[in-house]
Amino acid sequence: MVQEEQVARYLREAYMRPIMPKVPWYTRVIEWVKSLNIPDKIAIVAENLYYAAMKLKAFIRRHMPQPDVQTSASRRDPDVLERYAAVLEDRDQKQKLFGVALILCAIVFVLLAVMFILSGGFGPKAEYQVSEADPSVRLTSADISDRMTPAHVTFCAVGDNLANETVLEFADSWAGEMGDGWYDFVPFYREIKPVVSGYDIAFINQETVLAGVTDSIGYMGYPSYNTPDSIADAVVDAGFDVVNFNSNHSYDLWTSGIERSQAVWSQYPEITLIGSYTGPEDRANVRVIESHGIKVAFLSYSQFQNARSQSDLPNDWYAVPFDEDGLIRDYEIARSKADIVVVYLHGGTEYEHWPDEWEQYAAQFCADLGVDLVIGSHVHVIQPVVWLTRSYNGNLMPCAFGLGDFLSGYYDYPDLVLSGLFSCDFTEQKDGSYAVENVVWTPLLEYRTTSYDGSVDGRVRLVKNITVAEASQNEMYRYLDPNADPFLWPYLATQEVMSPWVTLGI
Repeated sequence: MVQEEQVARYLREAYMRPIMPKVPWYTRVIEWVKSLNIPDKIAIVAENLYYAAMKLKAFIRRHMPQPDVQTSASRRDPDVLERYAAVLEDRDQKQKLFGVALILCAIVFVLLAVMFILSGGFGPKAEYQVSEADPSVRLTSADISDRMTPAHVTFCAVGDNLANETVLEFADSWAGEMGDGWYDFVPFYREIKPVVSGYDIAFINQETVLAGVTDSIGYMGYPSYNTPDSIADAVVDAGFDVVNFNSNHSYDLWTSGIERSQAVWSQYPEITLIGSYTGPEDRANVRVIESHGIKVAFLSYSQFQNARSQSDLPNDWYAVPFDEDGLIRDYEIARSKADIVVVYLHGGTEYEHWPDEWEQYAAQFCADLGVDLVIGSHVHVIQPVVWLTRSYNGNLMPCAFGLGDFLSGYYDYPDLVLSGLFSCDFTEQKDGSYAVENVVWTPLLEYRTTSYDGSVDGRVRLVKNITVAEASQNEMYRYLDPNADPFLWPYLATQEVMSPWVTLGI
């Protein structure tokens, strides 16, 4: 009797075993969907699928015929019980197959439902398929996705791209025979390229002019720079989008150097050049980049020009000077065109890690004006990232005072080889405003080695990628304190300058 009851219980459990797992897949899916920040329409569809699946399960279980497993005389025969168990086991396998088919159908249904929603099935198609600015423009799937989720743009910035004699020598050797007139700067950026190109918008300060070669002028470094045009190729190849051409070296070769540099950069439509313009109308045309539905405007100002006062210069658009009235006019134009306004400031006291009076004044002026972010360079060393308080409402504005020398080739002062990659996000808020979030400072280091065969290698590296062995081989540490640990030094030097509330990318 006990054996018969065990067989009967087995048959009942085998037949009544649900075709779904004990924790149904759709239950897990709906809970996961509910935990996401997704549009309500998709959440409603997922929830309806949940209840539909529950009803389908109940229907299947309610309409499957229940086996009679009462212990009648015929059922007491072991052979009958064995055959009956085999039949039910076969049914169980068929139910599993049916369950798999049901799951596949549900997945297809979900995909079709999502595609239906994205195509505008629950609302006016124009809202999701036609550009508001130009009804003739059809939006891509990425544009549609951006409209259904909060807008979000990633941004990064590095400091001075400055080709000293050492940099020129490397680029000359990499392009072929020394002195053949060809230069290749691409290898300098090979390690930083995957990082830079991963951001939606990437900024760099091109410190030096691209004036070309004439009978009286060749390529040269400090004090009056002239860099080969091929450095523009390398900048573009590395993934930069915004190039500042406004520094104390803009007039190194007077107006001809500026005009030719502008002509060179104009050959790269993917580059947005700021700080140097062809005329007053061009300056008034504030540069704006739109990414993921967010419009970001860029302005640039320089504190001074080497050995020249502003009254000695021909105009205020070849290299835009810092001037409160001019900045206000530019800002009003920028604010009318963009959601985020970024200002680059070139100035300060060289080799000083703490921003001087002019830097602090200029940055605070921008904060009080309503600028969203200030970035700066010029002093050749890194300076802190801080949050300045706006005088009119108490809100905070992030400011990266000194990005350092991104590439210079200077090694006579150890702090010159250390710089940083500043990054943040421009994010749309629930109230429709925009904010600068997720500020991170990632230390960078100029790195150079010489192999046994005499060949040299130099590049900009992420500090976190440098091993202990590689750190000890860096020839850019030539004048580093002998008691300093070459591996720990960039970390300690960065932490000494950066604010404690700044996230370090180490």
